Amino acid sequence: MHSGAHGTVTNVRFVNWEVDAQPAHDKNLHNEIAGWGSNGHVTNWHFVNFKIGGHCITNANQADFRIDAHTTSGIDFTCGSGVVG
Repeated sequence: MHSGAHGTVTNVRFVNWEVDAQPAHDKNLHNEIAGWGSNGHVTNWHFVNFKIGGHCITNANQADFRIDAHTTSGIDFTCGSGVVG
């Protein structure tokens, strides 16, 4: 994000996404969700039935997500059957 960015990306849903595999955990390579400084924020992102290698992810640690607590809120992971809308 550009250093002058401001605003909020909110109410985003990722539904039924699947990847075959994730690279081995590395101390320098993570999946990061973050805003930018005090002006850019990320809020209410929902990962519904997000799978890695056939395993449904129920929390950020399972997918090696790093979530910035200062610029980000409302990130959740849920798994379930039935129609998701």
